[in-house]
Amino acid sequence: MNLLVGVALLLILNGPISVIHAADTRPQSSEVSALDEIESLSTRLEAMRAEIESEVRNSTEDVVDLSGEEVGTVEEGVEASVLAKPWHQNIDVTGMGAMWFADYGSDGTRPDPGFVIKESSLFIEVQAWEDVSFFLEVQTTSLQRDD
Repeated sequence: MNLLVGVALLLILNGPISVIHAADTRPQSSEVSALDEIESLSTRLEAMRAEIESEVRNSTEDVVDLSGEEVGTVEEGVEASVLAKPWHQNIDVTGMGAMWFADYGSDGTRPDPGFVIKESSLFIEVQAWEDVSFFLEVQTTSLQRDD
């Protein structure tokens, strides 16, 4: 019991002392320099924000023109000409094929399973000049071996 009373008295007496120490909180020199640095960074941040906002207000890139006047912005230049492109960009090669998988077993005409190409086509288009182009189509069909 005496121990509890002693601890309680010690806490009661140390309470005002710690309050006195807490009330005497003068910023140290390192704390003052840190506060000054935070203040200068805050002012720089505000200046940067104001600069960005003024640039956004002055930019006209995202402005939508609702005046109704149509202005053409696409210009046909030398790059659009067929003769200005490299030769390999003037050739289009495409194709199409049809096949099926056959597995007749050992009793059929083809004992091994595999793909049978039913038909295939190769398309080649070459642009020679702006309004002149050549087109070649090669078609193949396979003959059926089964009845």
